[in-house]
Amino acid sequence: MADTEIQTNGDERDELAKLRKEASARISELTRELVTVLRELGKQFEERGSLPKAKECYRRALKHFPGHAPALLDLARLLKKDNQLEEALPVYQRLAKLRPDDETVAKAIASIMVGLGHENEGRESLMDYYRRLPWSAHHVNPPGRPQVMITRAFDNAYYMIGRKTDAKAQTRMRGGHFSTRYLLDYGHYETFTATIVDDNILRGPTPEHALLLNTIADVDLDAEDLRTLATFLERHPDMPVINRPEGILQTGRDENYRNFDPIDGVRFPRTERLERGSSNAPELAEQVESRGFVYPVILRETGSQTGDSLARIGTHEDMVEYFAASDADSFYVIEFIICPFPENESFYNKKRIYCIDGQIFPVSSHIDKIWNVHGFNRPEVMAKTPWMMAHEEAFLKDPRQIMGDKAWNSLTEVTHGIGLDFFGIDFMVTDDGSLLIFEMNAAMRHSFKHVPLFPYMKPYLEAVSAAFERMVATRLGVADQ
Repeated sequence: MADTEIQTNGDERDELAKLRKEASARISELTRELVTVLRELGKQFEERGSLPKAKECYRRALKHFPGHAPALLDLARLLKKDNQLEEALPVYQRLAKLRPDDETVAKAIASIMVGLGHENEGRESLMDYYRRLPWSAHHVNPPGRPQVMITRAFDNAYYMIGRKTDAKAQTRMRGGHFSTRYLLDYGHYETFTATIVDDNILRGPTPEHALLLNTIADVDLDAEDLRTLATFLERHPDMPVINRPEGILQTGRDENYRNFDPIDGVRFPRTERLERGSSNAPELAEQVESRGFVYPVILRETGSQTGDSLARIGTHEDMVEYFAASDADSFYVIEFIICPFPENESFYNKKRIYCIDGQIFPVSSHIDKIWNVHGFNRPEVMAKTPWMMAHEEAFLKDPRQIMGDKAWNSLTEVTHGIGLDFFGIDFMVTDDGSLLIFEMNAAMRHSFKHVPLFPYMKPYLEAVSAAFERMVATRLGVADQ
């Protein structure tokens, strides 16, 4: 009797365990189904613009299944999109524990930290990610497409929260590279990016690739990353490269002055680097004056672009004030050459060309009322002045005719001497036909931003895009395919 009872109790326990297992599996299945329904409902609310209800759906889904990565991503993404950064950050951090190799999550965390004012923490967070995983696949097309590795620097780049007109948060990268958005047709290739942090690309296996496209463009910001890339290429001596790092390292503003100002018919403003060291602002001003620079002079922080830190300094007192207000470690001191537009001396001019695989492509001839010519004034000045637009269109159609043979020949000589496959030059032609160069490097952005107001620019910008694409195809040996 006792043995029978024991057997019965054992059978009951086994049956109970089986029922519990089945119930647990069913509960898990129902939970997943519920989470799926809540996520789908949340997306419907999003589409209707009812973001609070969408967030509530995602939160309810996570209450039932706290470790559900897709639901975490739904909530985190929506909180960031709605600019609720403080709430989004811990959700993304939970997600990062589940997906430690997810680059999108790592970038989102870094950008939110920057958006919350914690730039250093954001940079360190993303640097830690890229130290482990430098290679990022971006465009994986059908098998057989040529493989292109795009290198960029991290030293002075970061992901940040940007704002568009709808005030929603967007994650975007600043610094460290020139953009290939309008230069490369990603549908033709399998591409991945190598983001350089310390010596990360020198450790571990390298993904297979047929061409290295180096977009690191600023020697002042990214010299160490360029040297790391040069070491990498020493280990891959047969790898085709666009814009070798050794060439980029020679394009500092002071280096360009030393290399190109001696050319006949070329005027490159005297440019010298000034290191802060332990000097205070008055001592820095005295150092500039002791080098023989005459007021007014141009000062700018090294590594700055688009005129962010640029200033024309007219007096000793102004120079002391500039240095005192800056926290930069180094500066460029640049000779100020005032040179009005020869065709109308009430205005100033800056022309731009790109040189792609040895061929010159005209990009713009911007005319402005101010000496520091920049594109932000185009809508207010050029777009309202027909003769300015006519001049620019004529330059785009036939730059040699507009520039004259002397300036064109000087420009050609300069482009042959820079040693890069892709770069831009900002310049003007003086009244004696000389070439006055303002800037020359690969850190120039190619875009179609001004086409809506200046439609005549479009075919010439398209020619730039086509030439870059042709250069890539040629390096890959698929130009005729």
